[in-house]
Amino acid sequence: MCILSTIYYMQPGSTGSNFLSAHKGKFGGGTEITFLTAYNFYLGVGYNFSQYEVEDASMAANAEHTNINAFFGKIYYKIPITEKFSINPAVMAGQIELRQFTGSKGYGTQEGWFIGPGIDAQYDLSKWVAIMAGARYNFITTTTQANAQYHDYFAKQNQFNIYAGLRIGLNK
Repeated sequence: MCILSTIYYMQPGSTGSNFLSAHKGKFGGGTEITFLTAYNFYLGVGYNFSQYEVEDASMAANAEHTNINAFFGKIYYKIPITEKFSINPAVMAGQIELRQFTGSKGYGTQEGWFIGPGIDAQYDLSKWVAIMAGARYNFITTTTQANAQYHDYFAKQNQFNIYAGLRIGLNK
C-alpha cells in the first residue's frame, strides 16, 4: 500500500468554441490523495479549483468570472526513466461544477461530469518528496437549459490545465 499526497498550482485554460472559451484562465490549484498502488499503477482521488475571468461578457451570460470545482478519481501509470525521474500518463474522471459570478453575486450553477487524459513528469528529491509538473485536457459535459441551437455551446466545454507541485508520501 502506498499513500501519497499531492498539492499543486494550476494555470487553467480552455479550447474550442464554447462557453468557457469566452474566458481567460486566471489561477487554480488542487490536491490529490493516492491510496493504492500495484505494478506501477496508482489509484487515487482529488479536488481542484480554477477561476476564469470573462473576456467577452456577451458570450458568457454577462458574468465577470466563472469558478470551477472538480472532484475526481484518477489512475496513473509510473514509467521510470531514471532512478529519480519518471513520466506518469493518467486518466481522470469525476464530477464538476461551474459557478458564475459578478462581484459577490452568483448567477447560477452548472453541474456535470468530466473525463480526460493527462501526463506529468516527476523528479524524486528524496524517498518521501518529489516535484512534479504536467498537463491535463478535460472533456466537460454539464446539465443546462438552453435553446437547442446553443445547447452544446453551454453544455460541452474543453479545459486545458498546466500544473506544478509537490508529491509527498511513503514508499513511492
